[in-house]
Amino acid sequence: MTKSQANKLGKLIREELKHSETPSNTLLNNLQIYRTSFQNDVSEVFENISNIAKSIRKDSIICFRIKGIESILSKIKRKPALDLDAMEDIAGCRILVHHSSAIKKLIDTLTSTFKVKHANDCLKKNKGVDAGGYFIYIESPVNTDKIIEIQIKTVQNHKWVSLIEIIDTVFNTNIKEEQKQPDFENFLSLLADKPHLSISQKEQLIEIDSKYEIYKKLNDVFIKNYMKLRNDWLSVNPHENPYFILEVDPNKTSHIKSYQNYELAEKAYFNMFKEHIDSRVVLTHIEKPNFKKLSVAYKSSLLIKHDYMNDWDTITSDILEYYVEKDDNTKITFYKDYIQKNLSFQINLLNSEFKVLNKNKIDYSEYEEWFYDLEEKLLEIQKIVPQERPEIKEDKKRNFWSKMFGE
Repeated sequence: MTKSQANKLGKLIREELKHSETPSNTLLNNLQIYRTSFQNDVSEVFENISNIAKSIRKDSIICFRIKGIESILSKIKRKPALDLDAMEDIAGCRILVHHSSAIKKLIDTLTSTFKVKHANDCLKKNKGVDAGGYFIYIESPVNTDKIIEIQIKTVQNHKWVSLIEIIDTVFNTNIKEEQKQPDFENFLSLLADKPHLSISQKEQLIEIDSKYEIYKKLNDVFIKNYMKLRNDWLSVNPHENPYFILEVDPNKTSHIKSYQNYELAEKAYFNMFKEHIDSRVVLTHIEKPNFKKLSVAYKSSLLIKHDYMNDWDTITSDILEYYVEKDDNTKITFYKDYIQKNLSFQINLLNSEFKVLNKNKIDYSEYEEWFYDLEEKLLEIQKIVPQERPEIKEDKKRNFWSKMFGE
């Protein structure tokens, strides 16, 4: 497909989207042809950057994807002046590193290896979808007319960006696509600066959490999906089938399917997009895949965990301890009840899931420890009464989310 043909396709799609949620099958088929024309280009770049990233940090996580049809349609609709051929993120690779010290080396090596068209340095940003990332747009070594995006981020920054996508999915918002959501934007802004928050700012964050039941709803989604996906993973052979379709259905339930080669996966993806119009579907390939890597790279597609669960535990504990120190009985009672309610809800969720697991004779013995950690935490909170502060040693405090899902 030539540039002029691609741009004409984009214009036809834009016209149809003015009157319909999705364009005609003919236009969708042509868009699929355009998407998949990037396959050889992104595969070649992926192989090269995998070798580069591993030589710099062996624990790097490298993956690639061709932009999903839903995302392309959304961008065509949002940016009426943007030609389809000018979308430089149709095909992209992502490198996630655990230490920021590796980023400069990666940038230097990649820019000397590929012909760079331009770059976008967002490393100093602490807000927005591109926060903390470095984006390089290179000329494809296979077809010089095509641009491939390479994202470089730390795992920590990627986690924060993933929370935007998780909130969009769980609460049916559209923050990533620049739809205004003042409360959630304030919530995310506060979390971005969590090491420096004052008690009043921590209270602001928890007020928003309480208003929308963020911790409670994330627990509901995460626990059910974690139980399900850990079981589903047993039927996945990631070494023989390294191409994955990740689906989040309208019920916020996640699904994993794996495929032996890209052609099979892409065909399945296109059919799934047309048949599951209300689902969010991602097709990805990841270097030497395993469950842990996949869950780090695609938190918003698996919906099984996020650091906010740890943050909530720390922030609520900090607030409660502060008001115990101040002997503020009203605040103590409020936050104690709030924490107890959320922990009890989580315990009840686990109880329900245990019953299903036992019925299916699935061994998830590690959840018993998670369950008992929750109960212990709940007992600690119950001991806190106005004008009486129990001595709880720091080394006895347990963070169950970190313990069970730590990376």
